[in-house]
Amino acid sequence: MRIISVVLFTLAMSRVSPAADNQAKQARAFTCATCHRDEAQFQPKTPMGIGLQLPPDQTILITHPKLTFESRGFSYVIERHGDQSTYTVSA
Repeated sequence: MRIISVVLFTLAMSRVSPAADNQAKQARAFTCATCHRDEAQFQPKTPMGIGLQLPPDQTILITHPKLTFESRGFSYVIERHGDQSTYTVSA
């Protein structure tokens, strides 16, 4: 369920333009690394850092192009097509 939550968050965040995302990444890296060099270097590899990746960069979605989950009569599917991900819920 945790992977589903992380992936849902990244899908919601996928509406950010690539230019705005790149600018935000650079600002965050510079701001944090100024005082917290070690943390800024390793934070992107933590579960929280991975969860903040946008779908085109999401390692879990790249290595698992189709994720499925069933619960209480509902079927959840996340499929990757190129650098886009589709989330589907069906009964």
